[in-house]
Amino acid sequence: MIINYGYRDAQGEYRITVDTDKCNGCGACAEICPENIFELEEDDYDEIKVVVITDKINKIGYLCPGAAICASRQGKNCHDVCPNEAMSHSW
Repeated sequence: MIINYGYRDAQGEYRITVDTDKCNGCGACAEICPENIFELEEDDYDEIKVVVITDKINKIGYLCPGAAICASRQGKNCHDVCPNEAMSHSW
């Protein structure tokens, strides 16, 4: 299942997309995120998956600097550390 977290406003669309079929719940993205946007949670099938913390969904565009900026600052980002390419950003 594809889950989109985020919003659209006058400046653009700010969504982090997680493909739960690809996510293995390793938590690497949560560990690398400088803004602590992610957490691991059990889904309806008793599998651990990454989710965006509920109270951060409507602030993603302000909290998350984006994959390219994270990579330039840290040398890698949530996309880079995901072994299954389960994550993407719209900006």
